[in-house]
Amino acid sequence: MKRPAKAAHPAYATAWLPSVLVGRANCPRGFPWWQLRLLLGASLCSLLLGCAAEGPPQPPQVERPQAIRDLEARQIGRSVEITLTLPKLTADGRRLTKPIELDLYRTLTPPHQALIPPRVAAKPWVSLAHATLASEARDSRLVHSFTLSPAEFHQDLGSTFSFLAVSLTHAFRGRPLRSPPSNRSELTLLDVTEPVENLTVKVTPKILELRWSAPKKTLAGRPIPSRLSCRVYLRAGRQPSFRLIGTTQRTEFDDSDFQFGQHDSFMVRSVTVQGNVTAESGNSNIAEITPRNTIPPPPPRGLSGIYTAGAVELVWQPDLGSNVAGYRVYRRRGQTPFKLLNPVLVETPVYRDAHVAANRRYIYAVTAVSRSGQESGRSSPFAIGTRTFKGREGHRP
Repeated sequence: MKRPAKAAHPAYATAWLPSVLVGRANCPRGFPWWQLRLLLGASLCSLLLGCAAEGPPQPPQVERPQAIRDLEARQIGRSVEITLTLPKLTADGRRLTKPIELDLYRTLTPPHQALIPPRVAAKPWVSLAHATLASEARDSRLVHSFTLSPAEFHQDLGSTFSFLAVSLTHAFRGRPLRSPPSNRSELTLLDVTEPVENLTVKVTPKILELRWSAPKKTLAGRPIPSRLSCRVYLRAGRQPSFRLIGTTQRTEFDDSDFQFGQHDSFMVRSVTVQGNVTAESGNSNIAEITPRNTIPPPPPRGLSGIYTAGAVELVWQPDLGSNVAGYRVYRRRGQTPFKLLNPVLVETPVYRDAHVAANRRYIYAVTAVSRSGQESGRSSPFAIGTRTFKGREGHRP
């Protein structure tokens, strides 16, 4: 008769725990290894489930924008144009994901008085919502302007505007998160000239000629300097805005950097300088043009050739102008009219005429064709004979 198995003491079980984890063969006789394994499995499952449980909720990330560093204000006629780049990163260098807004601060200091700087603690001069920024900004570059009435302009002449910008997002429950203040931009209001008038543009083979009439007086009715500088602006093709392409003290400007077939718009502003302050007049009229090359290129030069291997090899000087698309080769005999030899343009200044007969005399001429299809006059004619002399081939005019 077998003795009943004794119950395992807890201390006994703990002492043999490593053996239980290894296997039944290493356990002492009578040890309830399967019960302990079941208990350990349940404990491990509870431990893993406990590790996967969610922790306490984390507060949302704070997205305080970086400070704006390129705020700039400039005068254009009776208008003031403010430009800046909207921040894309937070103050700690992370990418902004929340909609951004903008507060602009402005002060006006009368002439000959100590400058009054704008204060962020004061009420903003203007607040721009995210939707407004999205419509006015291009590639994060914001251009915001305001125009003074004639009465305001005369009243504020010589006064100094000072501007400051602060961008912001909104945190939990709409709490604003403001960036540090931007750089400060100052502008002294000058008496600029009236706008430039009668701007025209004309196309020539190599340049676009711009001409205009100089203004006669300033906005306050004062005479202007005898030599007035002007800035010329261009909006080329589908570009969204004008860019400065040159400055001149004359009432004319030549633009050689243009492309045939591209629509260009031009604008001119006069420049007023007082000390270290520079301002521009209002915009002139816009002169638009889509230049077409209606002037043919010059005739090719230096046409010559040889008769060899039963064909006439022609060569001439290339036209280095970028407007030449290719060449046409003509041939005749005697006083008959010239006939075109190549329906397709020759792109290089070389041509081989294999359709010639022996003991004949041919006259050749070449023309150049522009990219818009304009054909030049014929080159000087070149005559060549296809006779063979003393066992060799050559040419005899």
